[in-house]
Amino acid sequence: PDGESISLIAKSPNGKLIQVWNVRSGEMMHEIGDGGECSIDVAPRGLSLVTGGHPGRIRNWDTSTGQLIREFAGGDDRADLTENERRNLTVRYSLDGTQVVSGSGTGDLQVWETASGRLLHSTDVQAPVYAAAFDRKHGRIVAIWGTALRSWSLESGDITDRVFPAGAPINRLLLSDGG
Repeated sequence: PDGESISLIAKSPNGKLIQVWNVRSGEMMHEIGDGGECSIDVAPRGLSLVTGGHPGRIRNWDTSTGQLIREFAGGDDRADLTENERRNLTVRYSLDGTQVVSGSGTGDLQVWETASGRLLHSTDVQAPVYAAAFDRKHGRIVAIWGTALRSWSLESGDITDRVFPAGAPINRLLLSDGG
């Protein structure tokens, strides 16, 4: 987190907190969170991380201090939803770290401004969003919901039905820098 040391981000052995470790010294620097985190991503330069969890929480943390920078507004606290439906199942930084995409168990797919926590784009895809990533080259979010990899244009708001059909659920997604 200080630009010189190498950090490792991991869930604690009890699965409740996120730990930030200095790999060179072998020392645990911080424990972050409250145990409700189910998704995590580290900013491109490693200076912060974002977590998604329940009930719909999206939080931005400073990796050098372990302090909460901000909690993004949002989340669905309706009483008729299960805990899993309210969770943010995925969070991912953009390549430049200026935005975060989140996807929830209720089907909310949202793009946030990292610096302010302001919601920039939102759509309801009517199915749990298991993974999402920015495709800057094409100005879209690529996400997994239902059993398909789909594309959401940030400019037009259009959703491409299927980029890649899958017969079984997919729960991880990585894109190259070129999209």
